[in-house]
Amino acid sequence: MNGLAVSVPDLCVCYTLSQSQLESGGGGKGLHRLLLVEDDAVCGRAVQELFSCHGFEVTWMTEGRTLDEVFRRTRPHLVVLDLMLPDADGAELCSRLRQQSEVPILILSGRTTTVDKVTLFRLGADDYVTKPYEPAELLVRVEALLRRPDLGQTESVLRAGWLILDPAGYRVLCDGNDLRLTRIEFELLRRLMAAGGQTTSRDTLLDEIWGRDYSGSLKTLDTHVSSLRRKISQAKPGWRPLRAVRGNGYQFVV
Repeated sequence: MNGLAVSVPDLCVCYTLSQSQLESGGGGKGLHRLLLVEDDAVCGRAVQELFSCHGFEVTWMTEGRTLDEVFRRTRPHLVVLDLMLPDADGAELCSRLRQQSEVPILILSGRTTTVDKVTLFRLGADDYVTKPYEPAELLVRVEALLRRPDLGQTESVLRAGWLILDPAGYRVLCDGNDLRLTRIEFELLRRLMAAGGQTTSRDTLLDEIWGRDYSGSLKTLDTHVSSLRRKISQAKPGWRPLRAVRGNGYQFVV
């Protein structure tokens, strides 16, 4: 068989890369550093092979206790984090990473409940992929997280109600309080504020933030909006500028 077969039992899957993909580095940019935290040897090897063949520089660690040290040393552009580690709680690691960095965090876990997903999003995760997973989807989701828009120095500061959003400084103030937002939350808020009160459809938000190839659930978007609402409400109690438009999308209303 031509190409590389990455065989993954149980919760993982098998993925075959063509010879042309291998020779070209899988189409990746060859610039991104990915930190993988996964204790399962076979599953971890599969993820490592997948992203290495697509031009990523992958650092794979099988335990969580040295994560802070490895994170500082490798300076990854994205972290793929398993939750069920033998020596650490993945949720705690996610929260700890978010407190020190805005690097995108993708959870890759066998835990499939909505409670688990909502909890991790609230702790700062940018995306959540459940096992078993399709390698092509995992790759696309990672690429979408890394497609941070070029905000540029000329983009204007957005002001609406109690919020001030500075695209260049990547900072949001609500009633004078700094909002600690994930990358996804920041992009959601930026787009809704820039829409000037007009409704932005769910499909448009998914296309612009996650990418047109995104095949996940709309619930992912709704969960991030819910987390964003919660953070705004904590900074300015009683103020709810993000409104859902039934059957369409969301709008920012002062």
